[in-house]
Amino acid sequence: MEFKEFIAASDDAGRRFDRVIRKLFRENGLSSLYKAMRTGTITLNGKKSPPDAIVQHGDVIAVAAALYAHSRHLPMGAVPELPEPFSAVFCNEHLLVLNKPYGVPTHGARSVAAALAETAARPSLSFRPAPLHRLDRRTTGLLVCAQSIAGARWFSAALAAHCVQKTYLAIVEGALEHPGEWHDAVKKNPAERSRFHTVSLSPHGKCASTAVTPVAFGTLCAHPVTLIRCTIATGRTHQIRAQAAAHGYPLLGDTAYGARALPYDTQLFLHAHTLSFPENTLCIPATLTAPVPDTFLNAAETCRIDLRDCTE
Repeated sequence: MEFKEFIAASDDAGRRFDRVIRKLFRENGLSSLYKAMRTGTITLNGKKSPPDAIVQHGDVIAVAAALYAHSRHLPMGAVPELPEPFSAVFCNEHLLVLNKPYGVPTHGARSVAAALAETAARPSLSFRPAPLHRLDRRTTGLLVCAQSIAGARWFSAALAAHCVQKTYLAIVEGALEHPGEWHDAVKKNPAERSRFHTVSLSPHGKCASTAVTPVAFGTLCAHPVTLIRCTIATGRTHQIRAQAAAHGYPLLGDTAYGARALPYDTQLFLHAHTLSFPENTLCIPATLTAPVPDTFLNAAETCRIDLRDCTE
């Protein structure tokens, strides 16, 4: 019987045999994979092995050629460049930080996750590069993606410990004249899942904390607008959008939260501008900054705000 061999990488080490196989052959049914392990058409280091066997770095997993031929598994290959319109702000063996463009979802069809799945190298059998947090489809800016298990674990732990500081730029309606801190409870609206407006303030919701600083003032169609800097201490769905609207300053163009519609293709101006990281051994910089997209710059210029000076 002819076999195709795969070599376990460092990111596969310590994982159960069956979990590596399930990641390797996502499209195959579980029953067929377990049967293959029992019958020896999938082996570990040349032997039939139980599903709970622990895979080590350098182990050889052999798969019968007939089984592999019917799989839709994507083979390992060289590292291609990410397609337009994606651009990397930082990349090493552990983390990839992208400047996410407007209109691209984090997950789902035609998303950041899908682009990574199609283009990233596959040195590991069971690990796939993927986003480690989420940005709304209409939010631009810094999005952190895992390049290794070590990177994923480090970032997730730092995020959970509130050691990663996220700062956004936004244009809001109204003249927000003084800095402040918004502490609210927000809750998803299950009855409105099909609409953009999916979050509202509720005493039964989860805590959302945002520090807000006005940066510059302008006008649009004789109405005052403000460029603000938001630093979030929590990461709730639509946090900045919901809180800004609730405090009387909806994001410019955010009609789902009560703002006036705009005559632009871009209908929301929220940009994940900087990320600050704790000291680490993974060679992740202390601070990363994503350039503001042209659509945001043009909207600011229309509002008579020189955003280039504000972000230097």
